[in-house]
Amino acid sequence: MRVEVTRLREDGRIIPNWRIGTVKKHAGLLTLQEHCDDRLHRAVSRATLVDRHISGEDLVSPLIDATVIWIKYNTYAITGTEQVGEQDFKQTWHVEIIGQTRHGITVSVAQMRNEGVALPRAEWDSKRKLAILSMGPGGDWQHSRAERVAVVNGMGPIVGPVFTSLSDATVIWIRDNAMAISGFERILQADYAQTWHVLLV
Repeated sequence: MRVEVTRLREDGRIIPNWRIGTVKKHAGLLTLQEHCDDRLHRAVSRATLVDRHISGEDLVSPLIDATVIWIKYNTYAITGTEQVGEQDFKQTWHVEIIGQTRHGITVSVAQMRNEGVALPRAEWDSKRKLAILSMGPGGDWQHSRAERVAVVNGMGPIVGPVFTSLSDATVIWIRDNAMAISGFERILQADYAQTWHVLLV
């Protein structure tokens, strides 16, 4: 996915709003995927921003234990751990998708499960729907806890949700122009596991 990234922290310290406009933006290809980290001796979720012209060289330090915390319009935020020398610091990336409008991220979404049961690829891939994607804080007031919720709203004459929203939504991976978002959908008071396969349109 071709994006511009602004790093919102320096050595773990938040950059003040009045300085954000002067912070260098880095344009490159974003990936988020599981990676075996030899230094930490475990699997981690790793976000990288690479230059597509210089043999995949990292433009900024990768984020370890990376988590997409919100998606809105054509932007989203990823938080994680950045290694600077031998030290690890908290870092947040403000990510803007190049080529998307500020009205929302236009996507093609497919549900990979039906009431918790995994579907064959040919079946879920043929039932894609065009939508606008957003993800951010929501709430499950019945259980008194905050959670991250993902929603896909229709375009044109369909203005409401295209699919049941996902609670406890997590972006599992991002590659090329695709991502997978996993979470739970509520159907008749039961919470079923669900995964969305999302393509940038």
